[in-house]
Amino acid sequence: MGIGRWIIRQRGSRKRHQGFFEKLLRMGAAGLGYGAPMITLAPEEEAVRQTVGNSLGPLTVFDVGANAGDYIALLQHTLPGRALVVHAFEPDPDLLAALERRFSGQPGITLMGAALSDHAGRATFHRHTHGQLSSLHAQVPGTFRETQGTHTFEVELRTLDEHCAAHGIPQIHLLKIDVEGHELFVLQGARRMLAEGRIDHIQFEFSDMNVASRTFFADFWQLLHPTHDLFRLCLDGLAPITQYDPLVLEIFHPVNFMAIRR
Repeated sequence: MGIGRWIIRQRGSRKRHQGFFEKLLRMGAAGLGYGAPMITLAPEEEAVRQTVGNSLGPLTVFDVGANAGDYIALLQHTLPGRALVVHAFEPDPDLLAALERRFSGQPGITLMGAALSDHAGRATFHRHTHGQLSSLHAQVPGTFRETQGTHTFEVELRTLDEHCAAHGIPQIHLLKIDVEGHELFVLQGARRMLAEGRIDHIQFEFSDMNVASRTFFADFWQLLHPTHDLFRLCLDGLAPITQYDPLVLEIFHPVNFMAIRR
């Protein structure tokens, strides 16, 4: 009998040991990449190297939820000298102004003051005290996000399909989505590009804000798995996800996934 099975047999399902097993659960989630590794950009940098790092020619990237531009800077650092065509979307006007100051005049970078979604129009945007936590969805009650406070204003919505059609973009080599719970809606607004095999790599975040948006990893699996292989971002590369398992995938804590077109 293995040590783990022995511990469960001796201590499992007993109320006085629930705290111990909760700590084990949190430790296991962190080991899988939830939470702690998200503090740095190291998993994203390694993912860029392993996916588009060795490809040739100009690289078309959509940065959806560009915030202050750290992902654009990561691309420039990780792929020095590479021709980048970046379409960055940021609906917060203050952050958009910061992006303009940081990247103004740099060739190949287009900044869009709008949010991507599953339809065009307008929607309420919830600006968080910490800008990277702002979202099109209200904060989850009782969490750190809610206690830090927000205020709201309206922003423009576009769809990825419409943007690509309007700007004559035939292929996206890397689509990065970090929009605090709205990731699935962005992908639903890209159904044509996905169906036509025009998006090669998709990095998307999954977090507690998916509780607010009522979206599950199962939704991403159903939408992407028919055409893309899915991976979890780790510090040293991409860990393949070979089957849908809610026990290890429906964890509402920040983590990034990558989908690679077959």
